[in-house]
Amino acid sequence: MSQIFWLGTATAIAEIDVFTVASATAADVDLLTVKDEYGATLTTVSYTVPGSPSNSAVATAIAAAWNANTIAAAIATASPSSALVLLTAVNAGVPQYVTSGVTGTGTLAKSSAGSNGAVANSGPSDLNTLANYSTGAKPAGGDSFTVNAQAAAPILYGLTQTGVTLANLFIDLNCAQLIGQQKIPWQLNASNVVIGRSQSGNASGPRRINLDLSTVQTSVSVLAGNSSSADAGQETIRLKGTNASNTIAVSGGLVGVSTSLLADTSNFPTATADGGTLNFGVGCSTFTLVNNGATVNINGATTSVTTLRSGNTTFYGTAVATLIVAAGGTTYPASRPSGGAAVTTLTLAGGIVDFTEDGRNVTVSTLNLGNGTIKQVAPAQVTYSAIAGLFSGTEFTSATLQLQ
Repeated sequence: MSQIFWLGTATAIAEIDVFTVASATAADVDLLTVKDEYGATLTTVSYTVPGSPSNSAVATAIAAAWNANTIAAAIATASPSSALVLLTAVNAGVPQYVTSGVTGTGTLAKSSAGSNGAVANSGPSDLNTLANYSTGAKPAGGDSFTVNAQAAAPILYGLTQTGVTLANLFIDLNCAQLIGQQKIPWQLNASNVVIGRSQSGNASGPRRINLDLSTVQTSVSVLAGNSSSADAGQETIRLKGTNASNTIAVSGGLVGVSTSLLADTSNFPTATADGGTLNFGVGCSTFTLVNNGATVNINGATTSVTTLRSGNTTFYGTAVATLIVAAGGTTYPASRPSGGAAVTTLTLAGGIVDFTEDGRNVTVSTLNLGNGTIKQVAPAQVTYSAIAGLFSGTEFTSATLQLQ
């Protein structure tokens, strides 16, 4: 197992993609499709061949059609050379993802780097540029990869890296670079991810860490993180992963699980929050949460067991809690499912459960009374289908009901 570091020191070289027009035939439709880091189509440039022109005439026309497309022209500049179409990146070091196709009998073939003048991208922010790694090579399966103060550039391109599974990914507090794009995460496989280790030359950590941990089982530990996000309205550290055995433990930082995009889904069956802020998006699957002192916000997810010892925990949207054990801190069941109970079983064991964040009526299937406080806007706001424990007036054993 090797220890590899991200350097981000490669020289920026503009990518040149080259396409060869051959056997151009009348009514052929030549297509150049531009995609983003994840393969989503940004735009398609098309040209329909008229009459029986030469291959070079078609290449000239395709280049003109490219340059007339605002989205395509912002990525690369097209130029014809005989029967070739050359696409030269506008920004050196920024890769372009262009595929070709023809509807008809002709061909529009893409050349490999080094052929017909094609040049591969090279840049300090590209994970596919080998010069950015301390060993001059990408990590292999079982290696540990560290992003720390040595990083001279952010990680923004070549973000799909799922060919191997790392033993460890370390992102240290002394790293000041952005990791991932705002809407496109770095997609990787790693058995263990540790964010926020304290190292020499400590800083506040990256202002963006956006990771897609794919389908491989991952244990995530967030020790600390920057409280100032580079992306307005979003967490500094954003994660997603779908393995049914994933775990996450947060001790500090501003962390979001499946919060980059509404369509993001995640499965972190075991979650522990000892500090910082941990937000779960609407696409999170059922999980077990223990809050020992963090601020936790749950949006649309279902928690099977929520043990609250300290801190604040809020349920929003249509989130359903199968079991809440309120042993400390404050719980805000502000979710209002369209059908059924917002809380299946609520055990009051020393904490505060505050229903006043949302004044609408809500149902708790079973209330187990120990000690603590329940806050409601009115006696009828919360329907307790079943209550275990003795009560007299507003006193529930050693619990208190406050009407506000």
